[in-house]
Amino acid sequence: MPFDNYFVRISCELLKTDYKEFLDLDISPEVYMDSCSLNRLAGEEKENFKSILKKFRSNTLHAPFLDISTGGNDDDIRELSFKKLSKVLELGREWGSDLVVIHYNYDRLYYRQSLDGWLDRSIEFFKRLSTIPDHPIIAIENIDDPVPDVALELERRIGNERIIHCFDYGHHNVFGKISSGEWLKRISSDKQIHFHFHDNNGLGDDHLPMGEGKIDWEKARRDILALGTQYSVTLEPHSKDDLLRSLQYYRENFLPGESAE
Repeated sequence: MPFDNYFVRISCELLKTDYKEFLDLDISPEVYMDSCSLNRLAGEEKENFKSILKKFRSNTLHAPFLDISTGGNDDDIRELSFKKLSKVLELGREWGSDLVVIHYNYDRLYYRQSLDGWLDRSIEFFKRLSTIPDHPIIAIENIDDPVPDVALELERRIGNERIIHCFDYGHHNVFGKISSGEWLKRISSDKQIHFHFHDNNGLGDDHLPMGEGKIDWEKARRDILALGTQYSVTLEPHSKDDLLRSLQYYRENFLPGESAE
């Protein structure tokens, strides 16, 4: 079944307290590691998370993104960002994560007149990350990108098969200037693609449950099936109630014969 390789976004803290409930739902988590949780994670707690994640079929991680700079001018800030993301990749290796989602955080307002310099620094950043032994696949995610050009240039110049594209349908619906189908045609390759599914009405990044905004999910399904590449999917709800509604929609519309119950 082509869409059965899917995950559900769960915060680090929520996974710790409610993991049995998610096991009962028969889902695999994409664990969001915010910076505060990452800073606290060490020793016994780190081993506890490893034990929890072993109970699931598989898992992915989502690295911190607020204040992360992969290509900015300030060497100190880039180095701190590198340390944080390195730690997430090392955790992913220890926890057997399929991949780690990372925002490359290109800021079009600040760097639109110095894109080449930003690209050079970000490429060096990701090349350093990719020297971490046995790291999981790195999936770089679009945020406010109107087109995939920056992500594609990063992937091309980094030249690492274990750095792939993460296409976020919700972000595209707000910020994209070309259709999602055209976007996917531009990034289609022999490499795996990771997708983030959440909904909105095109005005803000609301992370609504699937089917409660204006994204045409039937078209999304057709476009992804037409790619002919390997892919995985993460549902990105921001509350437990939204998780259940999104999960039901996904199972009913992408996994025929299944439901969230």
